[in-house]
Amino acid sequence: MRKKISILSIIAGLLFMTGSISEAMSNQEEARFWVSMDCNSCKQKILDNISFEKGVKDIIIDLENQLVVIHYNSKKTSPEKLLQAIQKLGFDAKILDKEPAQEPVEEQKTVKDPKQQEGDCTDAPHHEEINNEEGAE
Repeated sequence: MRKKISILSIIAGLLFMTGSISEAMSNQEEARFWVSMDCNSCKQKILDNISFEKGVKDIIIDLENQLVVIHYNSKKTSPEKLLQAIQKLGFDAKILDKEPAQEPVEEQKTVKDPKQQEGDCTDAPHHEEINNEEGAE
């Protein structure tokens, strides 16, 4: 009799956990952003800071296409709040449509300063603290 009660308790617990997991998964959404990042320092700054925003589950960054994809819990944050967090870091950014454009990627790229195309974007506003640290030395 005790074995049956234990087994039923385990089954009930598993069903409860499965319900909680499926509820959490149903709140997970994806937001896509264009972000004015041009180098690995930019990418790392976004990863280091946005990862700790409330509700963020995963971040995927495509540096070449200046694309940031964030998976988040919609009960804890929103694309608008995430956009503000990115902009607070000093980046220009905008929310993109959920579905990627059908045009080839080459046609979607923005024209950049030639200096930035070489991977040097240290004159950009989001590098102010890096530039200030170098000037202090």
